[in-house]
Amino acid sequence: MTLLFADLRAFTSLASSLSHEEVYELLGHVMDCLTADVMEHDGVVIDYYGDGLAAMWNAPVDQSDHAERACRAAMAMIDLLPDIAADWAGILDSAKIRLGVGVHTGVVHVGNAGSRQRTKYGPRGANVHLASRVEAATKPLGLPLVITNPTAARLPENFSTYRICRAELPGIDEPVDLYGIRSHTTDSHQSPAIDAYGRALRLFEQDKLRQAADVLANVDSADEPVPIRFLAEHIQRELNRQRRRKAYRGDSRRRGIIALNDK
Repeated sequence: MTLLFADLRAFTSLASSLSHEEVYELLGHVMDCLTADVMEHDGVVIDYYGDGLAAMWNAPVDQSDHAERACRAAMAMIDLLPDIAADWAGILDSAKIRLGVGVHTGVVHVGNAGSRQRTKYGPRGANVHLASRVEAATKPLGLPLVITNPTAARLPENFSTYRICRAELPGIDEPVDLYGIRSHTTDSHQSPAIDAYGRALRLFEQDKLRQAADVLANVDSADEPVPIRFLAEHIQRELNRQRRRKAYRGDSRRRGIIALNDK
């Protein structure tokens, strides 16, 4: 199945200027909107947690296009944020409503995910944990939406994906290839940035750090949704580490893998 985890970014800070009643109303409004996007794309909400939700596709009924449905729901959630912010403009002032969404496709066990005392239909397994970690990875990457390779591989041609990096995620044994996604209706001016990012990523993974840095230096870091700044800063840290250790050779088994956490 395909799993989606969505979480409001910096909601504690966002809510600090609001009354308890306003926080409750705002969170309810956001969850209503996110839930509607899941349901409009024939998904099932698994649960709500704090200021986020989890949803799934391809259960309890078969959906051959479950990855596409989940990604369309994710993009709809992100596209709706300006409308939600406009509804709250007089209360939130200049504060922004931001969302992190992670989507992953994999095999899970679906059934009673609760207990014998309280039944809750949902998924269990390592891929559920991985999907939640992908959502958390949106924070250090600075992206609103990140998907995994198994999800990207199932998408039709009217989607455009690009590889962000091979990442080491907390609590996940093996590195995971993370992808960005956009529809072909997205402005074409972003394509050069995506192409440059891909070249820089390949050079980085070949341990050609200086060449990778030079490629990124000529790309506008404001281009979205490409995480130019994220990769440039990581490459610079690696260059600094090599300067401090002149005999540095690195661990070839870990070359090209970037450790991510949500701190």
